[in-house]
Amino acid sequence: MRLWMTLAYRDTAPLRVGVTSAELRAFGQALVEREQTAQAAVVAQIAREVTHTESARRHRPGLVDVGAERYIWAFGRVDDALTAFHANHRSDYAAYPEPRTLREASLDRLYRRFPLSDYPRTRALLFAGVRVCDDPRLQADPAIDTLATLTPEPGAQSAWDHYTCCGFRSGLSLVRVSALTRWLRVDMRELEDAWAGALEAVKSASAGALEAPLLAAAQAHAHEALLRGAAPEAFVSLDGQPDPAVRRSASSPTRTPLHVTASSRRQQAG
Repeated sequence: MRLWMTLAYRDTAPLRVGVTSAELRAFGQALVEREQTAQAAVVAQIAREVTHTESARRHRPGLVDVGAERYIWAFGRVDDALTAFHANHRSDYAAYPEPRTLREASLDRLYRRFPLSDYPRTRALLFAGVRVCDDPRLQADPAIDTLATLTPEPGAQSAWDHYTCCGFRSGLSLVRVSALTRWLRVDMRELEDAWAGALEAVKSASAGALEAPLLAAAQAHAHEALLRGAAPEAFVSLDGQPDPAVRRSASSPTRTPLHVTASSRRQQAG
């Protein structure tokens, strides 16, 4: 289990950001088209489970099934979450039903994942979860030194479904999360400050470039800063209400509030 981030409007309850059965079926079809059959079979099973849960909730409005798992679109890297947030701030962040470039096609897919047109109200939700599989439609950008060798060519229209041009280092994943997980609401300015502080810390400890190990260290540093610096009321349960368990344990400086063990904190994206 590791830490992930998703984006949502300011006070959206975590139970409202789950992936729907319709989205899962579309995702499964996309995996089939890319010949990722093993992942497609897993997603198809998840879609059936979510369909059953949705049916139960329709028959019992207001039901919060504390035993049900949720599935979330999330970023495993702080810098990728910030990249999506900064895209949200630009005027070209919109749906492109008829994209004319790889960039527009990529932004169309990103906007459909996070239709957050009201930039000032966007927040991040930090939570612990388990990766199911990556989304090949919103993956890492092609490396500059390999662009000439890619097939099909990234600039060709036939390539628009094969590559992403959003600036991601890893991209988006489908993540499984327990309904009992605590969530941390993070203002984007806090996230930006935590990431900037983390980068400064690792840069000062190394004279070299920010290679993968240093970026992993920055991830851990940023997560630690966010968790330790957050007010107790920023930790919420599935329904979006402040988590009473966190309020009770707030006086204990050794208690980590996302059920994150020391070993899971060390599992950072490279």
